[in-house]
Amino acid sequence: MAEYRERRNGALSHRKRRHYGFLAAGLTLSVYISLMIIQDVVHLILEHGGITVVDLLIQILSGIVLALLMGFVIARQMQNSSTERELARFVNDSDEALSVVAADGSEVYLCNRAFRQIWGDNRPLNPGTSYNQYFKYLGISLEDLVEKEEYVVKSTKPDQEVALRIQDTTWEGEDAYVIRAIEYDMGVYDPLTLLPNSYFFDKKAERILARMREGNQKPVILYYDILHMKLFNAEFGYEEGDKIIQSVSKTLRKVYDGSLIARLSNDHFCILTLETGLERNLRLVQETMERLDSVKRLELKVGICRIAPDDESTISAYCDRARMAMDHIRHDENRYFCYYDEDIEKKLEDIRFINENFQSALDNHEILVYYQPVVRTLTGSLSGLEALARWKSPELGFLQPGRFISALESTRQIHLLDRYIVRESCKLYRNVTDRGYNCPSISFNLSRLDFQLCDVYSMIVEAADCFNVPHNRLRIELTEDIIEEDVERMRREIRRLRADGFHVWIDGFGRGHDSINTLKNIEVDAVKIDMRPIKELNFRAKRILESTIRMAKSIGIETLAEAVETEEQYDFLKSIGCEKAQGFLFGKPDESEASVGQSSQWKFKNEQYDEGKYYHTAGRMDFAAQTPLGVYEANGRRVKFLFANDAFRQALQDTGSLNPEALANALSDPQSSEHAVYQRAKMELGRWDAPYIRTVTTGKGALIQYQVKEINSYKERHLYSARLHTIVR
Repeated sequence: MAEYRERRNGALSHRKRRHYGFLAAGLTLSVYISLMIIQDVVHLILEHGGITVVDLLIQILSGIVLALLMGFVIARQMQNSSTERELARFVNDSDEALSVVAADGSEVYLCNRAFRQIWGDNRPLNPGTSYNQYFKYLGISLEDLVEKEEYVVKSTKPDQEVALRIQDTTWEGEDAYVIRAIEYDMGVYDPLTLLPNSYFFDKKAERILARMREGNQKPVILYYDILHMKLFNAEFGYEEGDKIIQSVSKTLRKVYDGSLIARLSNDHFCILTLETGLERNLRLVQETMERLDSVKRLELKVGICRIAPDDESTISAYCDRARMAMDHIRHDENRYFCYYDEDIEKKLEDIRFINENFQSALDNHEILVYYQPVVRTLTGSLSGLEALARWKSPELGFLQPGRFISALESTRQIHLLDRYIVRESCKLYRNVTDRGYNCPSISFNLSRLDFQLCDVYSMIVEAADCFNVPHNRLRIELTEDIIEEDVERMRREIRRLRADGFHVWIDGFGRGHDSINTLKNIEVDAVKIDMRPIKELNFRAKRILESTIRMAKSIGIETLAEAVETEEQYDFLKSIGCEKAQGFLFGKPDESEASVGQSSQWKFKNEQYDEGKYYHTAGRMDFAAQTPLGVYEANGRRVKFLFANDAFRQALQDTGSLNPEALANALSDPQSSEHAVYQRAKMELGRWDAPYIRTVTTGKGALIQYQVKEINSYKERHLYSARLHTIVR
């Protein structure tokens, strides 16, 4: 349509040619009369009759001017006639079925061969024929068609429907409408948007691309994706989701007028267009999307593939490249479009290599499993391991997961890797345990594609049972986007896994589109908070972390922080009650089975499973509370404070007593008065689920109330919570 608009710029209608003809005749007559008047004036001044030399020159000059003007008018009309003939040939030969109608419906300016063929109509279009006269068989008025923008009508052909699409334009400076007619076929067009489907897009794009290249134009392929549509549909319903899809398709047609646009599937669109004015069009679409999505739940991302003149790849290959460019910025909040370039080309080469060599890498044990420690903040002991994949390739060297994970997803082989990781983790647990060591619980990540490509539950159960691994020793990590993609299905899958004893964690909690909604809909055992975006622990960052952890505790969910790199981060996480931490501060991933069993690589005390359950009861407490709170452990001989908040320490200082560490030493000393109080408390507690409350006088004469409660026991160890309340100073 854009090319058609360019060609018709030089054409003039019959009415305008007549107008210019009258104007030229009038101008010629005016010039001739003016020259005659000049001649009479000259005669009058010279006061003699007859034709003089001056008379002759003036009349010759008049004839020349008149001839030039008439020649100009004739040449202009011949040029316009030639342009109109060229335009008529172009429009009639166009693949698009087009008709142009005056805005008031008073005249049908043109109706091309493709348009008439759709209806089996061979009637001549006479000048001045109105819309209602010529298009009676459409069964819809021009006003209604303008209001609907799209309309499906019955064709004159049997069992055939036609989609009409209307758009405003200008015709020789006057308001008009372009009407497109599309033979509506479920095998060719998408029924929701009336756009071509992927099959028809590939077929038609080849011809259009060839014409673009013949005209030395710069074609590009765009791949649009509306992110979070599944979550939107789940929350607002599919009817509202369909409205979004239709609105986006109308926006794309309006902005990329004249381009080939297709709806590939669900929320994906592909466009063959020209690079001229491209980034302006990208902005227009983005601005429209922002106005459309008032609740800020949806994002529109687009990948762009430039098509070089000497590139003989298929349309499908160009679309794949554009899709890869879009995938490259899927999780980048600051970018909404991306060009396919050398970096992404390198990623494509990785995909080719991985696709060809991954199975042999598994067979040859080039895929390695590394384990990173998870530390309990309350004790500093090793409480778990995360299994992470690495690839030691003879051709490419040592590959980090970012190099091959997305490639395996794109080639739909990721479930093979994840199955391998699960089995290797279970194998590690059995080997370490059989050597007489304690193996911590092991967590591993799953991909969203795993749930499409295999039975995840059966795959994990098979591996665990094969190596005799208790189900409660395995932790399954899922990212929020996996859950958001299909909430109902994931709710069923997670419920099934947890019912069989497996623990399920949400990985990267807070990075998802709607984290609170995820927790509302899905029951899980723990959330992992990513510390990578929180490099600086300023006031706002601390409050966000504190509120997140308190919220998780309030609904009985364990908390773990990953990517912890500094002592400052670790100390703060411990102070607000984050139960576990993981990151380079505690150790890099390691592949040694011996170090896993003995914890020698990471220098941690290895926590027993039941011991972890024992400490978990303290982890459920609200450490961020403003009241003085301490947690201590006693084994009959020694007392050790595991935690004391700032309010607890300040209360001890205010009463002139010792700090928590010194107090623990005093409680452990049989000769101290504090030890005597501690022994009486043990005797008087009786029922361990009831608190022991005692009011004592401190050295400064203040009355302070100690409230001690046992919260759990493990073998000979007892875990207590301690609260202080100053009564009188």
